[in-house]
Amino acid sequence: MDSLPTEVQIDILKYLNSNQLLSMQKTNSYFNHLINDNKNQLARKEFFKIKFFQINKESMYTYSNVFEPEPKVYEFELSEQLEKKWKCGIEKGISMFLSDNQESIYSFSYELTKEDEIGSLSITLHLPNFPKTIEEMKIARYVFQQIFTCVFKRADFNYVIFNPQMIELLFDDNKTKIPLQIHTTREVRLRIFPDYYDKNLLLKCILHHILSNLLILMFSIRSDQALETLFKILTNGGNKFYKVFKSMLVGFREDFREDFREEFREEFREDSENLTKLYNHIIEHIVETEDISKMVKELGFFIEQEPVISKKAENIKIEFETVYYDENLKSTKYRLSNERNPEMKFCVHVRERRKFYPFPCFHVEIKRIN
Repeated sequence: MDSLPTEVQIDILKYLNSNQLLSMQKTNSYFNHLINDNKNQLARKEFFKIKFFQINKESMYTYSNVFEPEPKVYEFELSEQLEKKWKCGIEKGISMFLSDNQESIYSFSYELTKEDEIGSLSITLHLPNFPKTIEEMKIARYVFQQIFTCVFKRADFNYVIFNPQMIELLFDDNKTKIPLQIHTTREVRLRIFPDYYDKNLLLKCILHHILSNLLILMFSIRSDQALETLFKILTNGGNKFYKVFKSMLVGFREDFREDFREEFREEFREDSENLTKLYNHIIEHIVETEDISKMVKELGFFIEQEPVISKKAENIKIEFETVYYDENLKSTKYRLSNERNPEMKFCVHVRERRKFYPFPCFHVEIKRIN
C-alpha cells in the first residue's frame, strides 16, 4: 500500500471503520500523519448519545466517572496571535455555553452503546463556563475538537447551548479545517427557554453548529421572539436538518391529574395561538418565497384548533380515519406549489387527535414531495 499514490491510499482508508483506522495509525508515523491530515474524509468515532447540561458548584462533586484529560492530549503549539486573542476573550468574560443562568458551571456527558442504552457507559466532563486560564482554553478546544470529529446517534441540550462566540475564538486559526458542528445520525433534542437567549447567538448555534437528521424542539412558542426563532430555523435549516418537530413538551398519557391537565392545556392553548401564526407564515413562505431550497424537508407540530386550508391548496382530500381504536378522526391533506418554481411542491397533512393525548388537538405535518 505504501507504493500507491496518496489519493488511492485515502480512498482505501475510507472503507475502514474508526477502530481499524486507529490500528492503522499505530503501524507507523506515515499512516498516523496521513489519517490525521485527512480525518474529515474518513470514518468518525461513533457514540450513542451526548448530553449537555448545567450544574452548580455543590453538585459538581457528586458525579462519578469524571474524565480529566492529561496535558499531553490537549497541549499544542499556540501562536502568539491566538494566545493574545484568547487572553482578550478571558478578560471580556466570554462564556463557554449560553443558558438562562450564566453563573452556573456547565458540563456534558456522553453515553456509548452499540444498539441501545442497555449497558451503556457514561462519562462526564466538567468545563468552567468562564475560563480563567490559557490551559482551560486549551482543554476546551481539545474537548470541542473531539466532539466535532465524532458522530453521535443522539444529542440532548438541556437548558444550555454552545456559545458561537467561544467556538469562533477557540478555533480562530482552525488549521485542521474541521467542521465546527456536532453531528448526529438520529436526532437532536433542544430543551431551552428561547426568551433567555440572544436570538442571533441562538440561531447561529442551531444553524451553524448542529447537524442532524431530526431536530426536536422542546420549548414554548408563546413569545414573538420564540416564534421568530422557530420560523427562521424552519425556513433556513434545510442544509442542517431533514426534519424539525416541535414537541408538545410532555408525554402523551391518559392518566394526567386533572389539575395538571388544565394547567398544561392553558399553556398549550397559548402555544397554539403562535403556532397557528407559524402555520400561516409557513404556507405563505412555501407559495411566495424566491428560494425555497433553504427550507427543511419536513416539519411537524401540534395545535389546538384545526388550521384553515390555504386558498392556494391543490388536490384537497378530506377523509375520516381510525387510529388505535380512536374512530372518526378528520384527516385533511392538500398540496402547495411554489409560485416562482412550480416544480417545488409540498404536502400539508392535518390530522385530528383525541385518544392517547391529554386533550383533543391537531397534528400538522408539512413535507416536500419532490
